[in-house]
Amino acid sequence: MSAKRRLLAPLCVVAACVADRDIGGADTSSSDGGATADPYTTGTSGTDACEPVDPSTRTDLVIDVGDFPVNSPPEEPTAYRIENAPCTVSVVDIGATLVRTKLACTAPDTSGHTVAIEHAVTNLGEPAWSVGDAVVFSIDDYVWSDLSNERYVNASLRSPQGELLFVGIDTNNNGIDAEIIAPLATEFEMGACGEIEPGGNQRGRLHLALGDATLEVDGGNDGLLQAASRDFGVELGLAETKVDPGHDAWELQVVVVALAR
Repeated sequence: MSAKRRLLAPLCVVAACVADRDIGGADTSSSDGGATADPYTTGTSGTDACEPVDPSTRTDLVIDVGDFPVNSPPEEPTAYRIENAPCTVSVVDIGATLVRTKLACTAPDTSGHTVAIEHAVTNLGEPAWSVGDAVVFSIDDYVWSDLSNERYVNASLRSPQGELLFVGIDTNNNGIDAEIIAPLATEFEMGACGEIEPGGNQRGRLHLALGDATLEVDGGNDGLLQAASRDFGVELGLAETKVDPGHDAWELQVVVVALAR
């Protein structure tokens, strides 16, 4: 597995997003089929009508893979990627503010490995998974030790049949991994809600799509994505851009949780 592999889900700033409402945005494929989405595209949409920030909206995403075998290259000891690991849910603890899930995973060897996932409770409903459920776990994780320990995390849970159950993203300019979060698609609309304070960070908006279902969520808010298979609670804890003369540095923190029927 290679920690260098980065497939960016389409990131468009609003001139492209407004012109093309199809989630997936502008064409991001190069002539050889590779992804060419540019996380450093500049521009903003000005100030659209946005929901005020809800202080209770958080993500609080923490993922610990414990002793799960990963192949981190020597030059990147904090980088690893796990794809489609078969696991069984062993613990689901729903507290007042946090959901704690533990997975018992047996790949790529036959030994048992515990993966712990923690995220904020969504007030839209309880998670769809429960103890004993079979799930498939994927994550791309990278800590930039030379850049104040900035972390890039994209993680997901699916059913063995491929049904999406959970997506957790805590990332910045390094992008969104389209393979890890599929079949969910996203666009980050930078600056959609204008400046948080004069000359400071700008609050953005996230567009999500799953099949025919779509949702727009302003930074610091939650929302309900009503897909054909089930509903999903979306907690967009952070969606901000810090304008820089060279490029727009952006940060995104979101969890998407399949809700129990």
